[in-house]
Parts: sequence; structure tokens; C-alpha cells
Amino acid sequence: MINSIITYISDNFSSIVQAGLILIFTIFLAKVVSLLITENMRFASKKLGHRFTVKRVTKIKLIRRLVVAAIYFIGLAAFLYQFQTFRRLGGIMFASAGILGIIFGIAAQASLANIFAGLMISFTQPVRLGDFIEIDGQEGRVEDITLTYTRIRTWDNKRLIIPNKQFFDSKIINYSLVDNNSLMSIVLTLSSDLDLDLVKKKIITEIKKSKLNLLKKEPKVLLIELSSDQIKIEVQAWSEKPEKIWDFSCEIRERLLKLLKSEGWLKK
Repeated sequence: MINSIITYISDNFSSIVQAGLILIFTIFLAKVVSLLITENMRFASKKLGHRFTVKRVTKIKLIRRLVVAAIYFIGLAAFLYQFQTFRRLGGIMFASAGILGIIFGIAAQASLANIFAGLMISFTQPVRLGDFIEIDGQEGRVEDITLTYTRIRTWDNKRLIIPNKQFFDSKIINYSLVDNNSLMSIVLTLSSDLDLDLVKKKIITEIKKSKLNLLKKEPKVLLIELSSDQIKIEVQAWSEKPEKIWDFSCEIRERLLKLLKSEGWLKK
């Protein structure tokens, strides 16, 4: 019996050594990956505090277990493949892992596309956390960018969840990419008999009373259309709060209405 064991070891010494090295490497790799995922989870938990919810911790733990299980499975297949007796079983395990990988890849195409788009968003940064954007007619501030989706807080405090692939493929207006300044424009029709210089002066004075007006950019009153009995002017003003641009334009409309009434400038 002992002689048979010694003979088997001597005949298969290289296979046994390779199998042992594979076993050690598999255990080492599984421990390192598990430790890295755990440490990253702890770091994120400390950094994000209450935002790092139990739900996220559960997801990360599940991912860690799946990754470690996959490492052990492949390591076991490689271990068995070193021995002639178990080579067929190891080959079957490798083949099943490949088939499962293909099935998973097909099933996860949408998720993988979202993850790839999320990586592209992170590297190219067409939007950043805190940017005020418009996408598909919806406006809001970017609140979170994950690997699979982007979350936007709209002006009415709702949360818009957009898959990253859809987000990456959409046309986006980013009001904050260079700066936060946004332009407000109002068109007025007035009588051509009015003193245009006086109209400009009083309108600009009225705009400057608003707290939303951007002081470093002078408001403008432009003559855009002229006829024998009327003129059209465009009032332009800037605000550094793009999410408040609608409120700003409404406020200016109210101010201009009061000004036009008080000055008797409204066209009959």
C-alpha cells in the first residue's frame, strides 16, 4: 500500500506540485479579493455615513460571496485537471463555467451596457455631481452617479432615475459645465412713440432690484423689431442659479408689468 502511494507520488510528482500551487494560489486569491471588497465596503461606509444603507451593504456582501465562490470553483476545476483520473471532471467544470459565463453575459447585456456607460460618464465627465442639467425635457441637479444609473433631483424634489446607457445616449444640456450662469429672455411689444433710451434705463434698473440677478453681467434691452406704430424689444438678464431661472423670469415679468402700468407704456 505504502509502496503504491510512493510510486503514484513519484510518477505524478509534477502534477501534485502544480495542483498544490494551484490550491494555495486559489485560497490566497479568494482571501485577498474578499479582504479588498470588505475593506472597500468599510471605507465607503465611513465616508458616506447614513447614506451607505443596509441595502447597499447586503448587495456588496452578496457580490463578495459570488466572486469568492467563482474563484474556488475555477480553482477546484484547475486542481482536478492536473490529475489524469479527474481530468475529465475538471474539463466538465471548466466547460460548465464557460457556458454559465456565456449565459450570464447574454442575460446581463443591458446591465453591462449600463456599467460601461457609467464608466464612460465617470471618465469623460459630461456631467458631474451637483451639475444642473436638462435631459429629455426634464431639469434637475445631478445627485448621484453609480455604475448602472444616474439619479437626478428635479425642481419639485422628485428623483429621476435614468439608466446610464439611456443617459449616455441622450442629448443633455449642462448649465453648470463651465459656469452656472443662465440667460433669461422676455420679448415686449411697445409703442414706437416711446423714448427708447428711457425705457431701457428703467427696465434695467428694475431688473437690478431682483436678488436673482447676476451683478457681474449687465442686463440688456435690445430692439429686435421696428414698424411705424410699434417696436419689439428683447429683455435679457443673467442669473447664476439655473434652477431658479423660471422663478427669475416670472419675477421680472411681474416687475415689468407694474413698471409698464405705472409709466403708461402698455400698448392699447
